[in-house]
Amino acid sequence: MFLRGTTPAGAIPAESGPAAAGAQDGVPAGTSFGVRDLVRVMRERQRLIVVVALSVLALTLLVLAVLPTVYSASAVVMLDQRKNNVADLSAVLSELPTDTASLQNQIQILTSRDLAGTVVDRLDLIHDPEFNPAAKAAPHAPSLNPLSWFGGHAAPDAPGQREAAIDALLHHLSVDAIGLSTSMDVRVTASSAEKAARVANAVADAYVAGQVRMKSAAADKATAWLTRRVAQLSDQVQAADAAVENYKVAHSLNLAADGTSLTDQQLATISTQLVQAQADLAAKEASYNRIKALVASGHAADVSQVVASPLIVQLRTQEADLTRTIAEYATRYGPLHPKMVAAKSQRSDLENKLNMEVERIEGSLESDVEEARAQIASLNDSFRRTEREAATQNLTMVKLKALQADAASTRSMYESFVTRLRQTQDQEAIQMPDARVISPAPVPAAPSGPHRVLIFAAAVPVSLLLGLLAALLAERYRLPLATAATQKREPKAAPVRVPVFARVKDAASVRAADAAIDWPGSAFVQGMADLMQTLVAPPRGARPRVVALTALNAEEGKTAVALGLARIAARSGWKVVLVDGDLSRAPVAHTLGCRRIVYGILDAMRGSAPLSHCFVKDPRSGALLLSNLAPVANADAVWTSQVARRLFAHLRDSADLVLVDATPLTQPGQAQALLRQADAVLLVADPRRTPEAAVDAAGRTLAAMQAPPARVVLVE
Repeated sequence: MFLRGTTPAGAIPAESGPAAAGAQDGVPAGTSFGVRDLVRVMRERQRLIVVVALSVLALTLLVLAVLPTVYSASAVVMLDQRKNNVADLSAVLSELPTDTASLQNQIQILTSRDLAGTVVDRLDLIHDPEFNPAAKAAPHAPSLNPLSWFGGHAAPDAPGQREAAIDALLHHLSVDAIGLSTSMDVRVTASSAEKAARVANAVADAYVAGQVRMKSAAADKATAWLTRRVAQLSDQVQAADAAVENYKVAHSLNLAADGTSLTDQQLATISTQLVQAQADLAAKEASYNRIKALVASGHAADVSQVVASPLIVQLRTQEADLTRTIAEYATRYGPLHPKMVAAKSQRSDLENKLNMEVERIEGSLESDVEEARAQIASLNDSFRRTEREAATQNLTMVKLKALQADAASTRSMYESFVTRLRQTQDQEAIQMPDARVISPAPVPAAPSGPHRVLIFAAAVPVSLLLGLLAALLAERYRLPLATAATQKREPKAAPVRVPVFARVKDAASVRAADAAIDWPGSAFVQGMADLMQTLVAPPRGARPRVVALTALNAEEGKTAVALGLARIAARSGWKVVLVDGDLSRAPVAHTLGCRRIVYGILDAMRGSAPLSHCFVKDPRSGALLLSNLAPVANADAVWTSQVARRLFAHLRDSADLVLVDATPLTQPGQAQALLRQADAVLLVADPRRTPEAAVDAAGRTLAAMQAPPARVVLVE
């Protein structure tokens, strides 16, 4: 089968066509219950209504007399967003947030069993009969001795009595947030005003004190942990420092105050000295080479331009004076004059002295150059030797630096934990709660309940409604009236040939069928829902599976009702098949906007295509459509054939509901063939177009066709 299925779970057994034709006690099936019927029931069953109403009022008075008077007292607790500026209390335990979720968490704390147990023990509620029915008749006076808010628990008289008192307190306690603020209303009800105020204040104070205790406990726990951690870090710091020093001693590492090794400092000093010695050698070699070149070229007299020697300068001065004197003697005395000879002899001596000084300077410079070269060689040897020592020491320093870094990290952590420990120890004495009681609970002046006058006033209309309900139930099950006279006064309803099954509004609209999806609250959908409920849940009998819809003419809204009913049933989870019975016009297919159907109902009946390929699925609801866009000349013969009967039998067994949009009664041939295939017939009529007499005539026409019993669906 293409869609074999069962009725959805929870569906009410449905009515069959023939079973719906009967009537109960002379009232036709499907007749609506109007205001006149309600007035009739109220008049006939007035004694029952009065008895039920008076009974309810009497029971209400009895309950109000038994209900105890209770008092309610409220204390207001506010989550304080202000922080203590003396010390950062949130460092140990973060400050309490004030968002909605956190506020609800605090309400859960206020209504917790732990807090309720604290209040029970502090006020000794275990001996209060209101909170512990097992307590003695003469309850002990509430203990106001503050042994401790959290110590000094009263010992219960019997196992489980303390838990019973806690349950009773939680039953009397309610906590609610006040508007959009961070305040909470702590309300307690009790049999006495003083007790209600005392318990409400005790709950609020226990909550605030519990916050201080929680913070103190957190600080104590943090202090203990920090103390242990500081002791561990102290040992680790000592061990790390000892490892550094032992490593230095083992590898003969001598470090300066800034952490650098002496070898590195020595290497830097030698490097500086070597640079200076090389510069000095270069200067001395330049001077020596210049003097040597001057002497070799015979210009020893120019040595003074290279070497600033005072003696050479003096000899050059004397030589210049003597040259000037010789020039004078040559002019005055001649070349053989004794003075001329003596002057030349002096000049020769000066030249010899000058040459000797130049040679001495040259030798001295050569000695200085050699000495500088020797010094550079010595510095190079020292540099290479120190460099080798530094390389060896640098390899050793790698592990030392690692040890020093580990020691520094441990020392930094140790100092941080020591600072944190001191801060935590300083905070223990100034713990402040995150909430405070901004309005203690006063002793209420008047009871909070029960509101006896209001309850009795509300019981009056409720009792009348219950009485009316009892009368309607009695009418529904045809219980005998109080007197026989009332039965005679009500005439029997005249028989109706075609009973009204349902009323559907707005069915004549162009988009009426779309309302089942787009406007679930529309009048059309409500009428269709009533039609569906009445159709699938008859008073008795089996539910019809094949329902045919017809009308006196095509403008009655028949197609809209069929498509709307199919969509509502499909959206409810039913397997629904909608058959386009008017083969000449295919109104359902055109309403759905189907422009092309590959395989139609004729293809299925001829066997040219499987039945499962001939369905068109409604995209908006999932209902299946069987139609045929091509006009058919002999439609009467199609629906009267054995193949058509087998098709409907197959659909009846496979689907939950089969709806047939049959031709109007103006085409009696097709209409009769289709209506005989159905289990029930719905006659769609518009009272604005079709008078009641025409509907009765249509009923007689359907009876003449030997169609199943019909029901009228009035569309407006």
